[in-house]
Amino acid sequence: MIKLFQTPSRQSYAYDSLSNRIITIGSLGQSFEEEAAAQYLSQNGVVDNADFEDISFPDTFEAYQEKLNHNLRRLLLEVSQQCNLRCSYCIFSGSYAHRRTHGDIYMSREVMDKAIDFYLEHSDRQAEASVAFYGGEALLCFDDIVYGVQRMQAGCGGREASFSISSNGVLLKDKVVRWLAENPSVKVTVTLNGPYHDRYRRFPNGSGSLKCILANLQKIKRDYPSVWGKQITFISNIFSLQEVDGIVEFCRELGKYPVLFSGLTRRNGNEHIAALLEQNKPEEDICASELYKKYVRTGDEGLDIFFRFNIGDIFIRRIAPSSRNAYVPGCEPFTSKLFAAADGSFKPCEKMFNHMPLGNVYDGFNWDNLRIIWDKLTCMYRENCRSCWALRLCEVCAKDLLDENGVAVRPPQDICSQVRRAALNNLRMYCDIAERHKELWQRYTTYYKEHAEYFK
Repeated sequence: MIKLFQTPSRQSYAYDSLSNRIITIGSLGQSFEEEAAAQYLSQNGVVDNADFEDISFPDTFEAYQEKLNHNLRRLLLEVSQQCNLRCSYCIFSGSYAHRRTHGDIYMSREVMDKAIDFYLEHSDRQAEASVAFYGGEALLCFDDIVYGVQRMQAGCGGREASFSISSNGVLLKDKVVRWLAENPSVKVTVTLNGPYHDRYRRFPNGSGSLKCILANLQKIKRDYPSVWGKQITFISNIFSLQEVDGIVEFCRELGKYPVLFSGLTRRNGNEHIAALLEQNKPEEDICASELYKKYVRTGDEGLDIFFRFNIGDIFIRRIAPSSRNAYVPGCEPFTSKLFAAADGSFKPCEKMFNHMPLGNVYDGFNWDNLRIIWDKLTCMYRENCRSCWALRLCEVCAKDLLDENGVAVRPPQDICSQVRRAALNNLRMYCDIAERHKELWQRYTTYYKEHAEYFK
């Protein structure tokens, strides 16, 4: 299958989904006829315009079991389900179906010990160990985090261990920061939404949280420069592309750019979430175009991470001989991370809400239920996605395809349309940067060479 597209300079290209190649056609100007060009490329043997014959996971289920028994990459510990903020868009705010809400539920030391032991036993072929602490607000359980780090360091033998904490930044006070200075293997990721922060990220009494968080961050920057430079990172949640510029400028002044821009979760949201998403929708296409024009005109490094996130999958895509077989998009459950909830139950990641038991710290993995999900996801893709040109560029996650009982459903058409639209825009940007913006192209090429190990 192929998808024809043009860049702003009217250079024409064909994306061949079977081989994952991008083929330069040339300048067709106004005479660009997608159907005729596709037929010509197919008839002359340049591409195979057939559908995919099969879609499967990269591993057999037996090889997948072996991977989970020895190669778990990362452990996420939900140390708390409570939070000291009440962000209006939070997936635990009560605005999402099938999601828990904030409550006084905390991970016990017993559950933490068993989760760490399970992870160490099932990651023995990994060169490094990695543990993340998650909430709610993880720093509400600072003493338990200290315990978890010490417990992990004592148990991982000669392996190096790295740690991260997800936080809203409210509790980054002296006691915590002094401990961070003594433990350089621990990093903290703070959510910071720049000038739009207080619209949505508020304390339970309704007051904004930005002033408090900024005071903490500025004190760290002044008094603990090493912690600031090496252990503090930001992520930013955006409701509209109109916010990206403002967040970048805000963070530029603060002295550190976000490492990730994350959009609002749409799936299973109620009318409140729908209203947040709709309020800026009519201007999004215009805003996306203007943001890209600014990026290629100025080369603003503050926008690198935003656009790198969008077109990165095209940079690192693997070119294969034209094959009518494809892999299921996304990750195999648990292979990128193991999420241990506060009660000790297992989930593939913090974004999954399924009620189907997939295992726990006491009994290990529930292989029977994992096999059910494995087979149903494979079947769902085979039945619905063989003729989709964007399959190899698809970013749909299993969390969007499983209902509360762990049953795979037909891919929601709004998500599929969004994926194809994003893939097409990303292909256009990728080729346009290659054509006309050599400095940006070199920056991207250097970045992916330097981080090649991470993207294997």
